[in-house]
Amino acid sequence: MQFVRGRAADAEAAFKKAVAAAPTSIAAHLALANFYLAVRRGTNAEAELKATLALDAKSLVANRALAYYFVGAGKPALAEPYLRAVADLTPDASGKLALSAYYISRHQTSEARHILDAIVTAGKDGVTAARLQSANLAFADGDVTRARADIDAVLTREPGNTRALTARAELQMSSGDADAALASARRAVDGDPQSSLAHFSLGKVQAQRHEEADALASFTEALRIDGRLAPAKADVARLQLAAGHLAQAEQMAQAALADQPLAPEYQLLVARVQLAKGDVARAEPAIRTLARAFPAMPDVQTLLGVLELQKGDRPGARRAFERALTNSPASVDVLRYLVKLDLSDRQPAAARARIDGALTRQPGNANLLLLSSETFAAAGQMNDAERVARSVIDQDPNHLEAYALLGRRTCASPPSRPSRSPSSRAPARRAAKRFSTARAPRSRRAPTAGTSRSWTASRCTS
Repeated sequence: MQFVRGRAADAEAAFKKAVAAAPTSIAAHLALANFYLAVRRGTNAEAELKATLALDAKSLVANRALAYYFVGAGKPALAEPYLRAVADLTPDASGKLALSAYYISRHQTSEARHILDAIVTAGKDGVTAARLQSANLAFADGDVTRARADIDAVLTREPGNTRALTARAELQMSSGDADAALASARRAVDGDPQSSLAHFSLGKVQAQRHEEADALASFTEALRIDGRLAPAKADVARLQLAAGHLAQAEQMAQAALADQPLAPEYQLLVARVQLAKGDVARAEPAIRTLARAFPAMPDVQTLLGVLELQKGDRPGARRAFERALTNSPASVDVLRYLVKLDLSDRQPAAARARIDGALTRQPGNANLLLLSSETFAAAGQMNDAERVARSVIDQDPNHLEAYALLGRRTCASPPSRPSRSPSSRAPARRAAKRFSTARAPRSRRAPTAGTSRSWTASRCTS
C-alpha cells in the first residue's frame, strides 16, 4: 500500500521486514523481488529471485520471472536454464512453446524444431501454436513447402484461424501472389474485425501492393485496437517517411522505439528519419553504435552508407553498401545505392553489370526490373527504359513507380500505346487513375517543380 501511495522507501522497508520475519517464505521473497522489478532495480530483483530458487528450485513463478528479467535486461543467454525449467514445470504446452520461441530468437533452429515436432507428435494441447511457430521457422529457413504444409494443416482444422490466415498472406506475398495474399488478409479481418494482427497483416499486404493510403488506414485501425503494437507504428513511420511527411514519421518512429527501446530495427528507423531531415548530428551516434554492434546486419550497413554519403565520404559509403549487399544479395534497395554511385562515378558499364547479374538471380523481380529501366534511362537508352518499364506494368499493374517512369519517358517523346492482356487492363486503368490523382511518395518521386523537369501523368513541362 505504501508503494501505491508513492512512498517507495517505506514500501521497501515493509517488504524487507516481511522477509526478515519469515526468511524461508517464498511468498515474501517474491513480493520483495516484484517490488524491485517495479522500481527497476534489476540487480536487487535478481538476488531475491535467486534466493527464492534456493528455497524452492521448482518455483514456476521465480523461474519464469528470472527468465523474463534476463531477456528484458538484454542478457538473453542467461535466460535459457530458467526457461527450460519453466518448460518442464508447466503442465500444458505453453512453457515448451516459450522455450522454442526463445530458441528461434537465438537462431538455435534445431533445438526449436525438436520441441515443436514433439508437441505436434504428441497431438495434445498446443498443436496449433506449434504448427504456426513451425511455419514461421520454416519460412525463415526458406523452406516454403514445409511452411505451407504447417499453415494448411492449421486451416484444415480451424478454417478461420486469424494467425494462420495472416501467416498464409505473408507466405503468398513472398511468393509473388499479391491477389491471393490480399484475399487471405481480408478473410482474416472479416473473420475477426477486432484483431489488431489481422488489420496489421492487411496493411502489410497493401503496402507491398503500393496501396499506401489503404495500408495507412489498416495500420491506423490496428493501432486503434492495440495502441502498443510497435510494428504497426514502425510501418506507419515508414509510409510517412516515403511520403515525405518527416515530422509524422519521426513521431511514429519514436513511439515504436519507446515501446521497444532495445529493438535495433526501431533505433535504426529513428536514425533513418533523422538523416532524411538532414539532422546528421543526431543520427550519427546511433548509426555508428549499431554498426559496431551489428556489423553483419544489412539494414545497418545500408544506413551507414547513407550517412557516409551525407558526410561526403563516397569510398566509405561504397564499402558499407558492398558489405550490406554481401549479407543481403537480393536487396534491391542496396543495389540501387551502388548503381547510383557507379553512374555518378561515370561507370555505366559497372552499373549495368550489377543489374544484369541480379536479374540473372531474380528474373521476375518487379523492383529490380524498375531499377533496370531507370538505369537505361540514366544512360540515355530510352527505348530500353520504356520496354522494361512496360514489362513491370504487365507483371504488376499497381506499380505506380513504373507509371512514373513512363511519364518521364512521355516528356521526351510520346510512347506507343502499351499492349496488355485483357486481364491486366482494368487494374492498370485503376492504377493509372490513382497515379494521376495522387502524388508519388517523395522518396521515389520524379523531379519536382524548380528542378530540371517536373511531370504529371497527364502533361509534361520543362
